[in-house]
Amino acid sequence: MRKRKGRASTELILAMVLLILFSAATLTLVSSGTDVYSATTRVSDANSSLRVAASYIYTRARQSMEAGSIRVAVYDSIDGNCLVMRQSIEGVPYETVIFIHEGFLKESLIPMGGQPEPDSSFEIVELSGFMLEEDDRGIQFNVLLETDEQNSAIEGYISKL
Repeated sequence: MRKRKGRASTELILAMVLLILFSAATLTLVSSGTDVYSATTRVSDANSSLRVAASYIYTRARQSMEAGSIRVAVYDSIDGNCLVMRQSIEGVPYETVIFIHEGFLKESLIPMGGQPEPDSSFEIVELSGFMLEEDDRGIQFNVLLETDEQNSAIEGYISKL
């Protein structure tokens, strides 16, 4: 009887070792899968933010399609260039100003000739940079997002014709 009892203990120990090895392999697989999923999600979120920013700029520009209503301007309260679109609300002239401030693309609606307040402006999406270049025919823009993994950008063009 003693031999049987020893054999059962050996089999039990082998089964436990196999169970531990299987558990360790499963844990490793799940852990590496989680890391890959997290990295993929961060890249997807960054690309989504860029697409939202570009789409928002195009949509706002299409709402201001009057000749001469879109321009690039500089304001004292904002670092860098701003995209300015003139519009009229119930006969009163206003300007919509799109700019980047503290890592966000922002929009401010101000009376014609006023100064935008960056801290009280509407946050659209997180961005690292917003570059504008104006020529006679239109405005070229570039939205940038820098993350730990990558730097991404989308370029666009708004015609002023």
